[in-house]
Amino acid sequence: MTPNDYYQPATVAEALALIDRYGDSLLILAGGTLAMPLINEGISNPEWVLSLSRTGLDTIQESADHVVLGAAVTMSQVIEWGQIHMLRDAAAQIGGWAVRNMATVGGNLFAP
Repeated sequence: MTPNDYYQPATVAEALALIDRYGDSLLILAGGTLAMPLINEGISNPEWVLSLSRTGLDTIQESADHVVLGAAVTMSQVIEWGQIHMLRDAAAQIGGWAVRNMATVGGNLFAP
């Protein structure tokens, strides 16, 4: 079974509207390194797929007292940024360079 549709919204607001519309039948991807192999092997069969790749969630924002990592920030970005050593070291342990260029904070460091 293949998904009915694949969405790449341009904004977070558009993504949230699709989440409201499709609910639990929507698979949300940041980089897809964990989900795509499951889909390709037929283990996971989501009805709808939403990619966060174009929503602007691929930024790291720093202020004097906190850091915000977007869900679509890649492991390579975390390594390159390097300000939080624990995160940099964790990101460096995920796959090879090709995987780190796709694997995201949302899917690989903070997903349940």
